[in-house]
This record gives sequence, C-alpha cells and structure tokens, in this order.
Amino acid sequence: IKKDLSIAFDDRILNWRAVEGQVMPETEADTTGILTEYQPEVITYQYSCDADQTPKQEVNDKWHCNPPYNSIAHFHGKAKPWLDKFSMENINLSWTYKQRAVKSLWFQELDELNKKYE
Repeated sequence: IKKDLSIAFDDRILNWRAVEGQVMPETEADTTGILTEYQPEVITYQYSCDADQTPKQEVNDKWHCNPPYNSIAHFHGKAKPWLDKFSMENINLSWTYKQRAVKSLWFQELDELNKKYE
C-alpha cells in the first residue's frame, strides 16, 4: 500500500510520505504560497476577496481567495447562472460579494459569443 499523499488546502500544500515499518505516513512538507507562482492573473474577484474586510456572511468562504481557487468560479446547485434570473442591466456589475461579479462576467462572455455568432 502506498502512503504518499499531497493535499492542497487553502494556500498550503501538505505532503506526507510512507515510512518503513510505520502504519501512518509522516509529514514531509507543509508549504505555504507555492501555488501563487503558477496562478494566472485573476480576471475578477469573488467572495469579497478584494475587500479589506470580509463581510461576516462570507467568513467561511475565504478559502476561495487563494490559488488555485481564486481563478476558478464554480457555481453550486441552483446558483448556476443559467438556472437563475438575470437582468442584462447587471452585466457590468463588479460587486464581488459571493459570486455576483463572476456571474456578470459569465453573462458578458455569453453576450460576446451571441453577438459574434448571430
């Protein structure tokens, strides 16, 4: 049984390795910030990651503010843009609370595609 394991957690990479004669692996490395060097430029923020203070409703969402999660927008459950009502008046919305801005960006991209292929 192989016991080597790496986990990305928040802005950390945790590595464990197998040790001969031991049942449990031991920590090999706990590296912070290493994913930042591979991070593309963030197009738009979400979960108020650009704010000086986090709204209390988003405290548990702060893990979205670190690479690689801050360059990915995953719409959960019924929050998917195509399942919800959206007013085109909000297409340039840049308010980063929850996923407001990334949802607007999604519709901007869709609008561009619609215009291109009309």
